[in-house]
Amino acid sequence: TQATMVRRNPAEVADWLRARGKAARPNVTRARASALGEIFSLVDESETGALDASQVREALTVLGDAFATVEDATRAMARVGIAPDGKMEFPEFLAIVTGPEPATPRLAAGARRSTRTS
Repeated sequence: TQATMVRRNPAEVADWLRARGKAARPNVTRARASALGEIFSLVDESETGALDASQVREALTVLGDAFATVEDATRAMARVGIAPDGKMEFPEFLAIVTGPEPATPRLAAGARRSTRTS
């Protein structure tokens, strides 16, 4: 038998995830997710499929925050439930860099500058 895919209202899914302490599914294009996946893979030099805080800091630097610190990365990881000494897999990484709250204030400032019209 073939499984039937059930389409859900995105708002209902986000509410369900939040009620269970999970990050909402990011609203990101496939091209953006693919580009972020490439960054994740480049930073994951050991190819474990997970990044520690120093590797997350490297990724934040690649994404435009030249002054990102390990503390910034640790705070971002904590927002998606990762312990300071833990490792972050791609879905959590995607959530911190595409979610409503930016990974660092400097990335938020860069995003605001890039969306302004001249």
